Amino acid sequence: MNKKILILFSILLLSVAVSGADIDRLLKVNNDYSYSPSNPYVGDVITLNASIENVGNRNAATGIKAELFLNGNYFESIDIVEEIESIPPGQTAPIFFQYKIKDNAYTGIYKYNINLSFFNGQQDIEYTYDLNLFVTECYVLDIENISLDNYAPHIGERFNVSAKVKNTCFNNVRDVIVELEPVTNSTFDPFILRSSSTIRLPLIGPGESKQVSFSLQPGENTDPGLYVFSIGANCVDCTQVYSNNFSFEAKGEPALIFSGIEISVNSPLGDKRIMQGMPFSLSVQLDNIGTETAKKIAVNIDVDGGITGVTESYIGNLDEDDSGAAIFDLDTSLFAESGEHVATITVSYLDEMGEPQEFSQPYTIYVAEQPPTSPLIWILILILLIVVLVIAYFIIKMVLRQLAIIKSQSR
Repeated sequence: MNKKILILFSILLLSVAVSGADIDRLLKVNNDYSYSPSNPYVGDVITLNASIENVGNRNAATGIKAELFLNGNYFESIDIVEEIESIPPGQTAPIFFQYKIKDNAYTGIYKYNINLSFFNGQQDIEYTYDLNLFVTECYVLDIENISLDNYAPHIGERFNVSAKVKNTCFNNVRDVIVELEPVTNSTFDPFILRSSSTIRLPLIGPGESKQVSFSLQPGENTDPGLYVFSIGANCVDCTQVYSNNFSFEAKGEPALIFSGIEISVNSPLGDKRIMQGMPFSLSVQLDNIGTETAKKIAVNIDVDGGITGVTESYIGNLDEDDSGAAIFDLDTSLFAESGEHVATITVSYLDEMGEPQEFSQPYTIYVAEQPPTSPLIWILILILLIVVLVIAYFIIKMVLRQLAIIKSQSR
């Protein structure tokens, strides 16, 4: 009988002890806590996301205070206290903390605590949970301030590209390789590298920027248009290449040339010479052998007073490998001097930049003297004149006779 009483008493003591332990450890910080950013570096602001769970089955925890205890030598507190009114049994409540890793912190694992205090329904309880934070070394580069001294280089024109490579971290970055690479094309062709495509920087200090520059030239076979290149940077400890793109427009040029100048004479006798008092046409042929469109093309001809007519002709636009003609209808004066007349042919147009351009070329027009008139022609003209006068005489005489007859009949 005594033995049974002793067993029951032991069970009762054990039950009270278990119940007391359950009340004491009513709350726990779950192990699924996380950090943002998940891979923190020196200098980062850290957000700790965690949760507190009431693991009891009878009592609610009230007056809960969760406080983060940090090493002030390496961490700066921002928001390290959370207060929760109550957590019922079996329920969970989120908690959030914020702090900054100081710039003088080292990489490695840091241990710190969350202190929990609460009322378990019978008494105030306080205990701590240990957490770990792994601060990693930062190797992040930024390509910034990319600039070109010419964003629209012409084909064959050299230009420079500059940029800054910045170490965004609080530790040294060693053995940095900066490289210029084409994006639009798979190779640099048809561009010509006027500098090395690779630059080595032995060391970039914390927060420091280093200037780099490259030189390019569109080759003669470059098609006009937009091209994209990239500047990338890598380092001995970096896990990726950090890059940034830039673009520019390769410009061509229109190139107009005189491909032909022709004179056309409409002579009833089939004579192709320009003679005094004779009209003729002058045709100026232009070819665009460049790589851009020449716009608003006008052709002017300037010649002395012995030749008159329209002296300006408009062609309009000529694309690359296109041609056009300006035609002038001109007249020679009866009193124009025979011999050479030097004309200046001027071509004006707008280039690929919208800038006016002009070039000219002299051209010689030869005016032949009218041949002397044959005496036979003068005789024929005189006979013709006499015939006309005789016919006119007889017509007038007939008209006068008819008038006389009409007058006599009227009496």
